[in-house]
Amino acid sequence: MPAHILSIALVMFAFLVSTLANSGSVERYLVVWGGFFAVALLVEATFRERPLQLLLALKIVLGTLAVVNCATVLAQPEGLWSSPIEGYWLLGHRNNFGTPLIAALVVSAAYDLLSRQRLTIATLLIGVASFMSVVLTWSASSVLTMAMTIGAVLLVALTRAGLRGAKPFLLLVLYAALNIGIVVFQVQERVSGFITNVLDRSADLTGRTRIWEIVFDMIRESPLIGHGVQRSENNGLTIYNPHFVHAHNGELDILMQGGLLAFIPFVIMIIITTRNASHYYSNRAVQILYIGLILVMLRAITGLFFSPYAVLLVFLLLNSQTIARIYNETSSPQV
Repeated sequence: MPAHILSIALVMFAFLVSTLANSGSVERYLVVWGGFFAVALLVEATFRERPLQLLLALKIVLGTLAVVNCATVLAQPEGLWSSPIEGYWLLGHRNNFGTPLIAALVVSAAYDLLSRQRLTIATLLIGVASFMSVVLTWSASSVLTMAMTIGAVLLVALTRAGLRGAKPFLLLVLYAALNIGIVVFQVQERVSGFITNVLDRSADLTGRTRIWEIVFDMIRESPLIGHGVQRSENNGLTIYNPHFVHAHNGELDILMQGGLLAFIPFVIMIIITTRNASHYYSNRAVQILYIGLILVMLRAITGLFFSPYAVLLVFLLLNSQTIARIYNETSSPQV
């Protein structure tokens, strides 16, 4: 088994063990994690032999989703369908917009930088559509991270060195410090005025601090293998509030479901990804993909990390050597 696949396979194995040990939902496990694993296999089976073709296909598919999602927001401001209190569009609930839109923009920008060494109008359109989608529906975390993504893409694309100073391991350490500061020490209370007045959210992050208290108790109950993948009604959180369908923090959700058995290989996978990106960080496409991954992780401080889009970015970065090779081939003068 290739080392890249082994990393996520160990995470999946840990979740399976926990799910079986806790009489969890094997069906939900297979559907959710089967989808993630399929993305990993797609990249591993295709990227080394047909990298530009895969990136172009991803740009078209993800870019179309971003633009059409914006069109649905403009056409139906209250949602294509809705619950009693929330609207839903092509990409679902407004809190779900951020991760796929970040992935769409950074993948599109990476393809442009590899194939043309500059951004195309299509990528700029994806950026505009993505930003409009999150601003018009206003999910504070999505607005903030989308603005940061657009800024990073422009800085990397318009400068020769890009953001080489923002080293991968430095970004990872800063992310970990911010995550721990918010979840454990609740440093956000010190900027409650900004959160309330500018982002239009409460200092408790719309009730997330209450969810985290419950999740910490659940982690203490089973720190080694967690509580397994469960249906929402059996996850241990919805008994307190029907809207508590997950931990609302990427790392806490991994610990709650898979315990240290899943969390340790997850951390190792992220470290390996960061190491691979570090080796080829002079390449601007690698830079923008890694910054995109960090911004997806930032969103996961109040959401979830694992998604097809996050797995896609991880496995593209695990193949950073191939990205560097493409750049050398496409930028070399033709004889």
